[in-house]
Amino acid sequence: IGFQPNNVARVQGATRQVQNMIAQNKIREKEITDQWAQGVFEKDDDKVQGARDALKRWNEANPAAPIRIQMPQIIKRVKAMREDKTTRIAKTAPSEIRASVRRELAEKE
Repeated sequence: IGFQPNNVARVQGATRQVQNMIAQNKIREKEITDQWAQGVFEKDDDKVQGARDALKRWNEANPAAPIRIQMPQIIKRVKAMREDKTTRIAKTAPSEIRASVRRELAEKE
């Protein structure tokens, strides 16, 4: 038949390792970016510096999977933190019902 289970298993194992590395990288990037944005939002220089230090430590420990955080990422999170609850919830709704979601939430306030 030509089916080679060992080759398939090797490829799947490598794929799983790569996917795991990507997931860990994304999770850590989100944690660091969130901490950094929280520090900017709260005007807490220690939190910002802690996030920068965490980023530096990660990149030193993981040279094959570095994290690059851009200021637009931070700014986007800070802007979201400044929005009121109604706006944040409405943004998660599909565009077709966004207006009705806003009306519904406005009536409840």
